[in-house]
Amino acid sequence: FFLLRGEMGGAAPVAELVIQVYEAKNLGTKSFSGRCNSLCAITFDNMVVHTQLVKNSTSPHWNEEFRFDVFHNAPEKTVLVTVIEKGSLFRETPIGSITIPLNYFKENFEVKGWFGLENTKRKNPGTIHLSAVLIPNDEEEALFAMFIKNLDLENNWVVIDPQVDAFQVTDSISLDPNAEVPEKKREPEEKQEKAEEPETAENLHTFDSSADPEIQKFLEEERREQDRMLQEFLKQQYKCMACGEGKDPRELLELECQHNFCCECVRTHALRQLEDPRLADIVCCQENCTSTIPQWALKKVLDEKLFEEYISRALQLAIDSCDEMIACPSCGVVVERVQRHGNQINNSQPTNGISAEAHAHREEFRFRCRECSTEYCSACMRIPYHVGYTCKQYEEYLVSRRCRFCKETIRSAANLSDPLDDVCDDEDCQEKKKNACDKKHECGHACGGVAGEDVCLPCMHEDCVQPDQTSAEDWCSICYVEDLGSAPSIQLGCSHILHYHCVLAKLQQKWPSPRITFGFWNCPECKQKINHPSLNAVMEPLEELYEEITKKALQRLAFEGLEKCDDISKEGARFYKDPIGYAMNHFAYYPCYQCKKPYFGGQVRCDAGNNDQPFKAEDLVCGGCSGVGAQECPAHGKEFMEHKCQFCCSVASWFCWGKTHFCDPCHTRQ
Repeated sequence: FFLLRGEMGGAAPVAELVIQVYEAKNLGTKSFSGRCNSLCAITFDNMVVHTQLVKNSTSPHWNEEFRFDVFHNAPEKTVLVTVIEKGSLFRETPIGSITIPLNYFKENFEVKGWFGLENTKRKNPGTIHLSAVLIPNDEEEALFAMFIKNLDLENNWVVIDPQVDAFQVTDSISLDPNAEVPEKKREPEEKQEKAEEPETAENLHTFDSSADPEIQKFLEEERREQDRMLQEFLKQQYKCMACGEGKDPRELLELECQHNFCCECVRTHALRQLEDPRLADIVCCQENCTSTIPQWALKKVLDEKLFEEYISRALQLAIDSCDEMIACPSCGVVVERVQRHGNQINNSQPTNGISAEAHAHREEFRFRCRECSTEYCSACMRIPYHVGYTCKQYEEYLVSRRCRFCKETIRSAANLSDPLDDVCDDEDCQEKKKNACDKKHECGHACGGVAGEDVCLPCMHEDCVQPDQTSAEDWCSICYVEDLGSAPSIQLGCSHILHYHCVLAKLQQKWPSPRITFGFWNCPECKQKINHPSLNAVMEPLEELYEEITKKALQRLAFEGLEKCDDISKEGARFYKDPIGYAMNHFAYYPCYQCKKPYFGGQVRCDAGNNDQPFKAEDLVCGGCSGVGAQECPAHGKEFMEHKCQFCCSVASWFCWGKTHFCDPCHTRQ
């Protein structure tokens, strides 16, 4: 216990006040963790004492005793008991307090029990268990009797809220339901009737203008004095251990190692240590202290950007030091690598020419991020994973001579006289070499176009293309099997880049159904007509065929009297002022197997649904070639000579078995 002796000019104390602080319960804390570091401060007669600090508990146990000398001039003195939260994040903040005026001891020399703490800024500040005993000095009985007589204030508890400029008076302090209530002397019957009302915090009432002015003045002065003493006590208790200056409690950081430093000193120390990029933890400012400064303290003293950089660096260093932790090189998501055993291991045989060593490497180090779906190697952190190579093999592959088409390593020696010596001996690559351009761009990268071009293809190397431009790694929009760098490519008049051999095959295959259509010569991306100088030889006969069919379609349009139909003459219609488009969409033309010329085979709607049906090209014969020995029209010859279907009398477009004419629907059924 603590014994505090006051000074009264040599006068002896009339009594001794013993304060016993036992414990507290359900203290209201502002900490996000719900934990509370608290102590209890007791102020009496210009003296302040406090209990030991109890950490991480909202129900601390102190069990400490304090003794104060009481002199004859102290009737107006009061005892202030304050529970203080001493936290790292919220500084020293009063949780709640109670004030015991000495006039209470006029009738009761002892008070003991659970008392509710008062604080208007905290909804439930908690309760405290304490006792206060006034012990008379037997050698000063006369002075003690006079002292008791001078306790002329009403027997009230005065509760002063340290957070606001107000005070309250109550007949009792708020008690815990389970607390022991101190016994009181028997009062007259008139007072007992008045005392039947429960003594709870609901009975509190504030002084109004009718209260005694002297009481108001006394309580106001006492509140100010107690507040001043409490603040002075708190300031004296804290100073920075680095610079040695006294600081306001709110400017100090109490670390877990019990060392206190001001924010400025911690910031300076942290910035100095952050200069070392290999440092993951920042140690305490105190010399020879190995404790680390917690992140909440660093977040308070560092600016947001610098703190985020420190956290990222610390996380990366932690990952690098742990073989089981891996961070995605694309989005940074951290995963744990678990060693597989027994039946968890994939024992399947290598495929696609992958060596057993590369297959085992892929099974162990190939990862796919579950957040961004990035596939990467957890050993060398390359994106994407190098399929078919170990990390060492891939490093050797990157510095070796590689085929410009298949990207495989070229084993043969370089031929300086051959401008296309960067092509391997594979048969397919050698075939592509025949059409490849042997020029180089100003940047030094090989041209990916075709031979004989007047204007080379733009460089598609990853080092030269912009984010919105086509690169050599983009897929061809026709085959969707290889990237554009895997074969010579051309840039069409619409600016889209495609494989030369894919475009050529598309034009040579022509229309996919028996009926002649021209959608095959459109760009697969923008639907514009394909146009490139290297394709002129293939496009010329197709354009001649198109002109011939459009001419026949316009004649057929006039023959059937549809030149002024609503679809052409009505404004807003699909083919308004476009008779060629209407005729090509309305009439169906087929290629004659014998004369190789297009012939009219009825309307398109009659052929609906038959484009996907298998057919024989030799069954497509025009009316002139199938009507052997028939007479010719003196005006039109055999051009408009038509045969009817043998089964439904519709216009026939098929001639099968050497003797039978079919329309499209009947031919499909047969």
